[in-house]
Amino acid sequence: MNISGRDVEQAMMDCLQNNIDLYLAEADMVPIASWRFDSETDKWPESQLPSVVVVSPGIAERPIRYINQGRPFHRANWVCGVGLIVSARTEHETRHLCQDYMAVVRRLIGHHPGLDGAAEGSDWIDERYDQLDDAMRQKRSLFAGIVMFQVQFETAIGLKPDEVLVPVSSATVTVTHKEEM
Repeated sequence: MNISGRDVEQAMMDCLQNNIDLYLAEADMVPIASWRFDSETDKWPESQLPSVVVVSPGIAERPIRYINQGRPFHRANWVCGVGLIVSARTEHETRHLCQDYMAVVRRLIGHHPGLDGAAEGSDWIDERYDQLDDAMRQKRSLFAGIVMFQVQFETAIGLKPDEVLVPVSSATVTVTHKEEM
């Protein structure tokens, strides 16, 4: 199977959606109201908060190539971010709420590093928080947090499932005609 950034995002989203309610209930936190694959919006209606945004900007480093049973594979570490947008009455409350949600996401992925079987594993690599500008800022405070993971996937590249790569050293070459110079 060839893996794309879309596959990485979907695996992360599926794992979060399948498991987060239990973790939020344990932490006595409000369930996620909306789920997205991009953050291209200027508005964050209250009815859609807290909102999760999952995005993969690509691979973290050069993939490792290897041959397994005659088939070429690559092991790639993809970067995948889980963003959360939250709102509360004050800037202080909103910042702490955002940090609490990020802790829940870290804990969940720590318990499900293979994203429920979709990946080989994952590691927590970064976390950031920022206040968002909002046209209605006088009435509310918005914070965004993003926790970044490095997620490992194994992928077969360039061959169909029934094809086998034949190493050159074991191939037989037959000359069918000789050209005179």
